[in-house]
Amino acid sequence: MEADREELAERIARVLPHNGVSEPQPGVHLSRFSYEEGPNHTVLEPCFCVIAQGAKTLTLAGDVYRYDPAHYAVTTVGVPLVAKIVEASERQPYLGLRVTLDTSVVTSVILESGVKTARGDNSNTRALDVSTLDVDLLDATVRLMRLVQRPDEFRAVSPLVVREIVYRLLAGAQGNRMRQLASAGG
Repeated sequence: MEADREELAERIARVLPHNGVSEPQPGVHLSRFSYEEGPNHTVLEPCFCVIAQGAKTLTLAGDVYRYDPAHYAVTTVGVPLVAKIVEASERQPYLGLRVTLDTSVVTSVILESGVKTARGDNSNTRALDVSTLDVDLLDATVRLMRLVQRPDEFRAVSPLVVREIVYRLLAGAQGNRMRQLASAGG
């Protein structure tokens, strides 16, 4: 996993060599900051977020969610959040990747894969959570980032990799949250 984390950081840094944010391909957002940033008030659309280097907190209704290279975040509804980069430096800048989640893709993956997630009352499921990043989800994320640098391949192959990411989210700790996204249409 460490080699994948290093590759992810290297690829984000190559695409985004200076501080700021970028959307190098549709639905793929990159961030780089060499200093602690925020708090920033924002509304995130449904998305999957991974940090290659550094750490960030997201605050929703008074609850603080911290994530870093060992964790990922998923939001399923556009709700007001406060985001703050809490670990970043010139030597090791914060490097993050955010992938927009399309409700129709999530629904399609649920139907086509038959993946089982817990059913029941999702009314207490928060619109945001953080979970441990596993090797398969990190691998798919690195493969998506490789495609960012190959625009012709990106158009053809990235929808497949995004579907894999969605599948892994559905089959993992975020399964109920992802089902909520599909059933409630966000």
